[in-house]
Amino acid sequence: MTETMALFPLPLVVFPGATHTLKIFEPRYLDMVSDCMRNDRGFGITLSFEEDDETVAFAEIGTVMKIVDWDQAADGILTIKVLGLKKFKIEDYIVGQNDLIMGELVFLDEEQTSSIPSSLNELIEMGMSLHERAVSPMVREDVDWRDALWVGNRLAELLPLNLEQQQAALALNDPMERLQMFSSLFSGEDVDIELVDREE
Repeated sequence: MTETMALFPLPLVVFPGATHTLKIFEPRYLDMVSDCMRNDRGFGITLSFEEDDETVAFAEIGTVMKIVDWDQAADGILTIKVLGLKKFKIEDYIVGQNDLIMGELVFLDEEQTSSIPSSLNELIEMGMSLHERAVSPMVREDVDWRDALWVGNRLAELLPLNLEQQQAALALNDPMERLQMFSSLFSGEDVDIELVDREE
């Protein structure tokens, strides 16, 4: 069963549990935010890796966002704080008259978490060090360094990964696979990273 939801393609990969601050100024996205706030609904962020006047291309796995705070400046630019809730896969989409992309989404099953084995303790230590030094608002306070799901999602935000690597990590639906991917990346092993694009 699918659900229709507005999509906001950005050069950004968001993981469930992360918070981000976005500046909104395009009319289509101002309308989207207004609708989301008025009707208490979310929107989807998906990685945009190519876009021009004739082509819309973005990853088919993204994250549903909830608006948790907002502020509007005198110049009309809206700043919103959003929280990542759950992952989705785009089954289809249309571009509306106002150029807002509306996606037919299937929500992915919630990942099953587990404790991190001692063989991956180095990732915990790396994450704790990065978390302590982080100044980004994306890092939440409710830490759990034994939870494979929480640690994997936060490492994806904190490690020096490119967008393609972050997207590959988001597309995985097993916390331990995600941690193994990071372990392989930082041990010098090759990691197969793919993006799925959609073009109109």
